[in-house]
Order: sequence, then C-alpha cells, then structure tokens
Amino acid sequence: MNDSDLNACSSPLRRRVLRRMTAAGGFALAPVLLHAAPDASGSNVQRLQGEVRIDSKPLRAEQSIGYGQKLETGDGAELVFVTGAGAFLMRENSALVLEQQAGMQLMRVWSGKVLAAFGSGQRHIDTPTAAIGLRNAACYIEVEPARTYFCLCRGRALLAPKGDPNRRKSLRAERHEYPVYIDRSAGPAAVLAAHVVNHEDEELAMLEALVGRKSAFAAER
Repeated sequence: MNDSDLNACSSPLRRRVLRRMTAAGGFALAPVLLHAAPDASGSNVQRLQGEVRIDSKPLRAEQSIGYGQKLETGDGAELVFVTGAGAFLMRENSALVLEQQAGMQLMRVWSGKVLAAFGSGQRHIDTPTAAIGLRNAACYIEVEPARTYFCLCRGRALLAPKGDPNRRKSLRAERHEYPVYIDRSAGPAAVLAAHVVNHEDEELAMLEALVGRKSAFAAER
C-alpha cells in the first residue's frame, strides 16, 4: 500500500454468539451468517445488547444502519452489524459513523472499541490521532482522547499519525503481528509497539463469516 492508497482510502453476548455459530456448523460454513445482511425484515443488525443509539435515537433490532448515521453504545452495550461488505462489533461506550466516499468505505471512530472485518478492497479509518488506510483487512481499534490502539489482525495497512504525518508506518499481517499505539505527539513516540489486547480470534471468525470470508482465525477450532 502506498500514500495514494491512504489518501483514497468474553461477555455474555459474545458467548451466546459463539455458541449459536458453533451449533450452526462452524464459523465459515454457517449459511445463516454468510449472507446475513440484510435479513428478511431489511435489518442489518445482527446482535443488539443494551443501550445503543443511532442519530441520538434508540436503535431497534429491526432497523437498518446506513452510511452517515452516528452510532453510540452505552455502558454494558454491544452491537454487531454488517454493511458495505464490512462486519463490525462495537463494544460499550463507543461512537462511530460509516461514510461512503468515492466508492470507498470510511469509518470514523470518535471513541471506544471496535472490531471490524472487511471483504476485499480498500477501506479507510479516521480517529482523533490517526488516519489509517486498509486493504483486504481485519482490525481492532481502541480510541482514547490522546491515542489510538490499533491491531492489524490480517491484511495491509498504512498508518499516518496526525501529530506527525511524516512518521507513516506500513504494516502487513496474517495474525495480529504488529499492534501499535498511535499517539498525538510528534517524533518517535508517535507510533509505539503494543501487545494484543481485548479481542479474540473467535470474534474475528464470527465477523468474517458475516462477510462471507473463510477465516484463518477459525482454523484451529
């Protein structure tokens, strides 16, 4: 991935999801999940727990989430949804909006924790401290006011710290090899190595099944 790509571009709920998928025959093979968005009601919401708001109003399970709509989760809430060949797991106290720009999906994350799996092609993520271009990727993000935690779970990414755009970093991963913190500061501290935290292979396999991808994260189950 080059600079032009960047410019273009174990709660109770989780246990229930994983049990349902296992009973259905596995992550990659469960037909109800391979083509799960939208369902017969037109909804692309797969799981909804706790207080979740869409454009400042309560989200209902039968609704469909579209581009340009702001999603917010409250204390103890969790949301799984699919849109635009991407599947997303929002944890509690998170806020994001998905946009479509020049035919490419853009995810703006203002706060909180989001796990995402995408089909083929380019995506872009924007946080208060980072601009991230993705290709054929799955990733996990935790956004704090002064830094962003980013784990490239698979695929390719180009990171640009907003505090020091010249400190771009190109990553390629097969299985969580290079988690990092992207800080507001300039200099060497703008991108620092981190550890894998707060996301599991089983969750990634579940999301990848939702976008019809046979996941390497389920290979050892």
